[in-house]
Parts: sequence; C-alpha cells; structure tokens
Amino acid sequence: WSHSGTSWAPTQHVVAFKIETSTNWGVAGQTDHAQRYYVFRLPPKIAKAAGVPGLLRDTVRWKRRAVAVSTSSTLYAGSPFTYRPARLFSGKGPWCEGAKGAGYTTRIVYDFGRKVRLTGFRVKPGFHRTAKLWRLNNRVMLLRIEPEGWPAQTALFQDERRRFTVKLKGGPRRVRRVFFTLMAVFPGYSRTSHDTCITELLPY
Repeated sequence: WSHSGTSWAPTQHVVAFKIETSTNWGVAGQTDHAQRYYVFRLPPKIAKAAGVPGLLRDTVRWKRRAVAVSTSSTLYAGSPFTYRPARLFSGKGPWCEGAKGAGYTTRIVYDFGRKVRLTGFRVKPGFHRTAKLWRLNNRVMLLRIEPEGWPAQTALFQDERRRFTVKLKGGPRRVRRVFFTLMAVFPGYSRTSHDTCITELLPY
C-alpha cells in the first residue's frame, strides 16, 4: 500500500499485524525505531470461521435493523479499521476513502436487507472532529445518490463545517439499496494527503 491509503476489493478479508523494531547502532541515544504493517489475505471461508470482518463491509444498527454498509475503498492509516465504513452512521467518524488521488468515483452502498421508507440523508462532509482537520482534508462537494429503482439525483454542498439535509426527489421512497458516488470535492490544504472524508451520511 502507499502512505496515502489502499483500495481493497470488497470480497477480500484481511488480518493486519503491526511489528515494532528497535535497532541500536552503538551510539549513545542513537536508536532507530521502525514500525511495519503486514496484511495477510485470508480465504473467505477461513475468514468467516475466524470471525474476521471484510475490510470494506460493516453491519450497523439503524432503527433496530441491521444495515450493510460497504465502500469501494477505505483509507488504511495504522489500522485497517480506523476509518471503516460503519463510521458513516456514527456521526463521530469519519470514514475516509483510500483510492488514488481525491477519490473521485469512489462508491458507497447501503443495503437495508428489505425495502424501507427513506425521506433523505443527513450529511456532514469532511473530517468534523476539529476545524483544523476539516480544513486539512478534502470535503465532498458533489455527491450522486441513486436509490435502487428510482431516478438518481445529485447533492451539491457548500464548503461549510456543518450538517446538511438532502431530501430524496419526489418525496419519501421505499428502497432496499442506495448507491452513492463521490463526484467532486473541495480540496484540503494538506500537501501530502488527498483523502476525502465524510463524518456522517445518515438516512432518515
């Protein structure tokens, strides 16, 4: 993987290990510390038996219902679970994409298991934990929303650190799956990272 993140196929299962090493070069106070992360892919059957979750698929609880949340990429930053898809429902997030560049065309999928009534979504674009982190990372400018079986629509956000409400066109819909695509972003001022984050993408 690269320092800015890695894209993983949704069907891959992984176990990540962090190994820390210290090497003394014979000079007082001169110790080299290194951290390396090793990721091993597991066959799906073994991963399921071991209880290891897919890196890009989480299950969350919403209105006493299990919802599968999956993404086409997730930022790997020290742990494969730091910016996991479930954070989109927490409001404390964020989830961050890990694709090359700004993450254009990165996909998010919500699967409710059966048709449910949806009015819209409450969205917090960016890394909302602090004002500095919000400015540092990319924020979503344009998000494509595709309720399964209904026409797609786009949501255009202002570059403001707050929650936005996006209503589905035509009023409430009964849908099983919703597909989201990152179409455009407001760039953060970081010179080393171009990750796009969303702190909340909550249906209502």
